[in-house]
Amino acid sequence: MKSMPARLGWTLSACMSIFSVLIVFIGCKKEPHHPDPAKGSLQNQYGECLPNTVHGIWYNGFPAGTDTNYVNINVYVTSPGSYQITTNKQNGVQFAASGIFADTGLNTVRLKATGSFISPGTVMYPLTFDSSTCQLYIYVQDSAGLSMADNTWQFTAQGHVYRGPCQAYVYGIPQMPDVVSFEFTGHMASGDPDTVLTMGFGASNIYNNNLDTVAYPAGLYLYSYKTGKYIYSIDGTATNTNTPFYIHIRSNTILLTPRFMNTLIGTFDGTVHDSAGHDVLITNAKFKAVN
Repeated sequence: MKSMPARLGWTLSACMSIFSVLIVFIGCKKEPHHPDPAKGSLQNQYGECLPNTVHGIWYNGFPAGTDTNYVNINVYVTSPGSYQITTNKQNGVQFAASGIFADTGLNTVRLKATGSFISPGTVMYPLTFDSSTCQLYIYVQDSAGLSMADNTWQFTAQGHVYRGPCQAYVYGIPQMPDVVSFEFTGHMASGDPDTVLTMGFGASNIYNNNLDTVAYPAGLYLYSYKTGKYIYSIDGTATNTNTPFYIHIRSNTILLTPRFMNTLIGTFDGTVHDSAGHDVLITNAKFKAVN
């Protein structure tokens, strides 16, 4: 019987040695380390909630979890570790994020949404981390406004739909650089020149707002020159109504220079007064003005 060549024997011996080392290495490999839960707060040292930033435009009836729709929240971490921040489901949508805080101090967490909002309006989410609790507000716009024609408006009151062409502007006041004014003028679709809708508000720091939709108490006046009476009206400073009247405008349509909007897209809602002084709820109200 021929003996095994020395070179082949050395090769087999080396392979067996490597195989044995691999077995030992695999057998001794530690299980992945799972960090303990992180500790910290959503509030500062004074008990005030740390700021959050809402990104994107949110519509009802569309998936909320897009690449451009998310929320950045701030967390002050006192002990590094794993985290999982999850809201409850409100109006069909839930926010969540998970990961590991590697360092102490101020950290930013991006919350992503799942689901679709059922109806438009403001949605409040309680946020909880460790033992701290804060609130997150999302303003959901009416998706019906996406199909509106340029320079049109509409609203429903007492079962009647009012609509027509419009113009709207936001402009700065030279003597008051931090204040802007919103002016809206609408006419009737029937072409009736005697009935005019006007709305407006004055507000400060509108350009510094971190939200994608800004809302301000406003005035509304639907006036008939033929009768000399207001069909519907509300003073922008009025507080004696069941539901205050607000105008909501997409702030991402605001241009810093010049100080006006090329396109104004918004909604308005709340309680106004009829000609007899009775409270009337405005619904399904929206506008789109292109300058």
